[in-house]
Amino acid sequence: PEKPTPDKPETGDNSNIMLYTLMLLTSGGVFGAIEFIRMRRRLREN
Repeated sequence: PEKPTPDKPETGDNSNIMLYTLMLLTSGGVFGAIEFIRMRRRLREN
């Protein structure tokens, strides 16, 4: 009996892509919030 060929090749990569996506979005949000606060402070001082 032949084994069915899988649709995707096995790479040995078992990492969870959702975890990395969530970390990327979180860090982007934090960076955006920091820049927003800095911009608001600069506008208030002038």
